[in-house]
Amino acid sequence: MKASPVYSSAQAFIDTFVAPTELFSKFSISLQWAKWCAVLVLSASLLSTYYFFHVISVSPETPIQLNGIAQLFEAYRPQLFSSAGLIGLEPGLYVGVLRSLNVLFLVAALGTAYWTMQFTVRSENHMTLMQWYKIIMVCQLPWVANYLGLILLTFSAADTALPFSMLDYASVNYLFFQLKPQDSWYTLIEGINLFHFWSLGLTATAINRCLKTTLSASLGYALLPYIVLASLWTVS
Repeated sequence: MKASPVYSSAQAFIDTFVAPTELFSKFSISLQWAKWCAVLVLSASLLSTYYFFHVISVSPETPIQLNGIAQLFEAYRPQLFSSAGLIGLEPGLYVGVLRSLNVLFLVAALGTAYWTMQFTVRSENHMTLMQWYKIIMVCQLPWVANYLGLILLTFSAADTALPFSMLDYASVNYLFFQLKPQDSWYTLIEGINLFHFWSLGLTATAINRCLKTTLSASLGYALLPYIVLASLWTVS
């Protein structure tokens, strides 16, 4: 795939948001910056979570009214603080590390899934497993906007009485449905975030440009691993 070697990391960053087709058309050179994308996404996840917990000044004894998946946090709050103390981390940093590890798990799971699935596609552009990891890592870049949004919401809050559910303020359940944990579709709906759609769109674009599949096939190809992961999360 011919492309100009002059393609800076800054230009790749901009193209991820405004010209993803251009970005993935040059994937052989543009994804060399994926390692910096990983640093950016993971740092934003860690810092936004740490700042959130720093502002709310939570302690194991603090009575907090929770909703959404934050109820899971409340259920395990004593163990979490105990574990955080054992490993020498503040609670906010501890939760931030867990959320960052979740990003890495998602990248590994999706990258492996797409690498395996590509052999069902008639294409001359099959990629290595590491290339898929880089592509999926770049496709997580919209989550930086999510983490920056959390920082802004936390900073602009009138007081420190913030619910833990604000950590997932862009969840479709938090925004639209308000399902309770006892509702049958709660786990699935709570796990769907608006930024998933942005990331999914980037993934479909990457598949379309890199494997030369049709737009409809690229979308279905991109969506399938998400459906499998969501199903596993729902039944777990």
